Amino acid sequence: MSLDKKADELESKIKKLKKSKDYEQMIPIFMELKDIYKKLNFTFLANKAETEMYKYQKHIEQSKLSQNFLGDKKSELNQRKKQEIVKKIQETTAKLPTPPSNFQDNQTNKNFNQDIKKSRAEKIRDLKRKKEIEQQNVDKANAILDKAQSHMKKKDFELAAKFYNESSDIFKEIGWNQQASMLKKEALHMQELQEEYLKKMEIIKLKKQKEQEMYDTRASKIMAEKEEKIRLEQEALNKLPPEIQRKIDLAKIFLQKTELMESKGKIEKSLVRYKYLLELYEDIPDTNDQKGMVLEKIKELEKK
Repeated sequence: MSLDKKADELESKIKKLKKSKDYEQMIPIFMELKDIYKKLNFTFLANKAETEMYKYQKHIEQSKLSQNFLGDKKSELNQRKKQEIVKKIQETTAKLPTPPSNFQDNQTNKNFNQDIKKSRAEKIRDLKRKKEIEQQNVDKANAILDKAQSHMKKKDFELAAKFYNESSDIFKEIGWNQQASMLKKEALHMQELQEEYLKKMEIIKLKKQKEQEMYDTRASKIMAEKEEKIRLEQEALNKLPPEIQRKIDLAKIFLQKTELMESKGKIEKSLVRYKYLLELYEDIPDTNDQKGMVLEKIKELEKK
């Protein structure tokens, strides 16, 4: 199996494990996928696989810590978590409106509580809106990134670079500067690969042109040699003595009639005529091919 197909197979396994939330089994697959992308010289995909692996490792560790926290409330880790939660609550409370000094006024207390709830609700809504917008941009950037990776695998490096740049710009807008920087570098890498690819194609093109020129030259030479041979043979025929020329003409006519007789099934007569034709060829120079053909005919007819 090629490395490209193996990588696609591992990507499919990871998607299935994500759906089933079986994160621990994903870790060794991410490691294998990273190694394959490194061998394919797909730097960004290798880095992405490594980043995803660390993300899920952290998720697994946090899940285990959370379970430990719930199982042992007296542990030191639990105390630190409590302190962090208290600190966050204090920080959040410090940003809220200061309560009125006179808590004996029920109406004032009521208004104060409403202000707190309203302030919290607004902050939650704002945060939710920001998260939704951010997620939309992340989804959009990832969709474009998928296009870039698809074109990269097809060796369409020019389009791959274009989509890497587009994805990088979106990540930069939402403040994901590290991802944006990595994608910019990958876009530059695609441009370098495109230049190398074009140079390679130009070399192949020139090589094919040269091979075609050499073939045409050889073909022209062979054709010229054949024409020269025919010309020389014709000249030789024209210079033959009248007696030889008469035998050549007679052999041609005799061969035609003998072949016609053979086609009509007259085996005995055809055999006699072929033997006579062989004697004619003995007196004609440069007829080895014709003599060989007649001998084959004689052997064939003698078997019938």
